[in-house]
Amino acid sequence: RSSPFKGELQGRGYSISNLHVDGQNDCGLFGSLLGASVERVHFDAASITCTNESFAGVVAGHDVDSDLSDVIVTNSQVTSGDNSTLGGLIGMAEGFYTRGVTIESSFADTILSARVAGGLVGHSAIDSLNISNSFTRGVLNCDTCGGMVGENFRGTNINSSYTDMDIVSTATKAGGMLGYGVFGQLDVTDSFSVSRYDGESSEIGGIVGSSNFLSTNTDNTFYDKVNMPTEYCY
Repeated sequence: RSSPFKGELQGRGYSISNLHVDGQNDCGLFGSLLGASVERVHFDAASITCTNESFAGVVAGHDVDSDLSDVIVTNSQVTSGDNSTLGGLIGMAEGFYTRGVTIESSFADTILSARVAGGLVGHSAIDSLNISNSFTRGVLNCDTCGGMVGENFRGTNINSSYTDMDIVSTATKAGGMLGYGVFGQLDVTDSFSVSRYDGESSEIGGIVGSSNFLSTNTDNTFYDKVNMPTEYCY
């Protein structure tokens, strides 16, 4: 793993167009972030490809205790190997310290293809992943798919956000907000999902696709009951 980016990227509303990354591990504009800040930047027509079992996202493959604000991704795609984890912004979110990872006022319009994929974050293994005022749109081509987060192994808070994703019929775990959660806590408030899934898996849900020992709390949160007939699948 390359040395992480620890500074501040102040995009000032400018765009980065046609970003192309072809790598093997931790792929994105930055391979990894550590206590960094990325603000007010627009990525258009980005193409991120990782060849190994890896983490990938348009902003970073791997993120520890960083903040993303007003980050916009449009017309982009992230692809990787069969056992990889992808996110529209971040592949893997972790916290070795206490601050957590925050994503606010951000948007991702992406096509994601991997084993695990989430509209913003592929996999969260942190006590405090906080997502607010954010929106996802695009296509999830994966085994475990979440409109916001693919997998959650600790704690995630989603507030005032919504998802509009097409989830492929081959997915075995699919959730409007979260694909699969283990342990920890998921709090979703003032949010909604109109993500769609037309497959036959029994592990689907308008909010959570599948979970084990996950405590879930929803408040003023809605989902498309036609395309996702149940709120949770346990």
